[in-house]
Amino acid sequence: KAVTRPLITLAEAKEFIELRPNNVQHDAVIEGLILAATEELEQATRRRFDRHEITDDFDTRHTYQTDVDLLGCSESGTVVRSSRQTFTLTGLFPDQTEGAQVFYDPKGAFGPDTEVDGALFRIDWVTGKFDLLRGTIQTVRGLRVVYTAGIEPDNEGTLSGTAPDALKLACKFQTAFLFKRHRADNVGLTVDRGVVSEKTAVATGRWNVSTGLCREAQGLVRRFRMPILGRG
Repeated sequence: KAVTRPLITLAEAKEFIELRPNNVQHDAVIEGLILAATEELEQATRRRFDRHEITDDFDTRHTYQTDVDLLGCSESGTVVRSSRQTFTLTGLFPDQTEGAQVFYDPKGAFGPDTEVDGALFRIDWVTGKFDLLRGTIQTVRGLRVVYTAGIEPDNEGTLSGTAPDALKLACKFQTAFLFKRHRADNVGLTVDRGVVSEKTAVATGRWNVSTGLCREAQGLVRRFRMPILGRG
């Protein structure tokens, strides 16, 4: 299993939780909670955040015909009738500088002789949409795309330097939520002590609270969720 890289730094988490920088009493706990929060966000989005190589295998059983101008806006305007399929890459922030390798083999035995020529596919690196401009037969996993995606780690080994603000804020909210929940007298309650009076917290709180992201984090990461592997 790949090592999780934290989305935020310890200093960012302490500032959000409103702990003074010189208060180091909870540093070890907070560092662990940052990693736990990052892992929960990755699970919620079904994506790994740090930069790594990804292999996507796609279903080619849905094909439709389209007109494709292979020469673009050329004077000759050569247009051919082609079989075309559109897919969505699963990686977060695909890296255009690294490019991609595409392989097609109905038997799934991918090798150098099954690589697709670059003129027969195109990738929108902003949206992650991948178009295959060639005919295929119907097969469950006959198309493979290999590429690099993810957030580049900074010098401190975190993703804070280049991660989107929404992801970082989600991690701050989740870390703060876990920090509050880690109090022994709050474990198992749906209502934290301090939200209601100390005398009524146990009486009003229900036990065996369901785990997961706090409400604020859920809203912030919704747009980063991985699409269903297959056609876009």
